[in-house]
Amino acid sequence: MEYAKKLDRRIRKTREAIISAFQKLSRSKDVGKMTMTEIAEEADIDRKTLYNHYKTVEEIRREKDSKILAQIDEALDGGCRDYALYEPDRIAELISDSLGENAGYILGLLSHEANPEILDGITDRLRERFSAGLRRLAPFNPGELYALSAYYATWIITVYRTWLGTDRKEPFAAYYRDITGKLRTNLGLIGDRRSEDGSILLTFDLKD
Repeated sequence: MEYAKKLDRRIRKTREAIISAFQKLSRSKDVGKMTMTEIAEEADIDRKTLYNHYKTVEEIRREKDSKILAQIDEALDGGCRDYALYEPDRIAELISDSLGENAGYILGLLSHEANPEILDGITDRLRERFSAGLRRLAPFNPGELYALSAYYATWIITVYRTWLGTDRKEPFAAYYRDITGKLRTNLGLIGDRRSEDGSILLTFDLKD
C-alpha cells in the first residue's frame, strides 16, 4: 500500500514536471512546432519516460487546457450564489486568479495563434454559467438567452485579451472593473437592474 502511494506520488510529480516544461516552452515556441524531445529535455527526463505518460505534444496540451478549465469551474462553483451567475463583474472577479496564473501560457499561445482553443473553452464555460443564471432571471427565449450569455462571456474574454497586452501588474479583476467603469461613465444604461451588492447587468446604449 505504501509503495503504491509512493508510486502514485512519483507519477504525479513526473506529469506535473512535464506539464510545467510544456507551459514554459509554449511561452516562446509555437506549440504546433514543439517536439517531444524538447519537452523531455526541459522536464529533465528521458524520452521513454515522457512517452510512458503522453504520446503527443497535443495530448500534453489538452491536459494543460483541461486543468485550466477545471480551475475555472472550481472558482465558479466555490464563489457563485445564484444571483452572481448572471453578473459579469462577479464572474470576472471569481476567475481572476485562474486567468492571472495562466497568463504567460495563454499569452504565449496568442503569439502564434489568433484564437487558441483554451480561450474558446473558457468562453463556452462562461456562456453556460451566464445562460444558467439568466434563465432564472427572466423568461428569455432560446435565441435571446444564447445571444445575451454569449455577449457577456465574449466581453470578459475580450477584456482579458486586452489585459494580457499590459504589464499585468494590476490583477485582471481590477483591470476589468476599471474598463467596465469607464464604459459605464461614457455609455447610458438601458436598464438599472441591480443585485444585492449593487452590481449592474452590462446592458448599454450609446448616449445622444
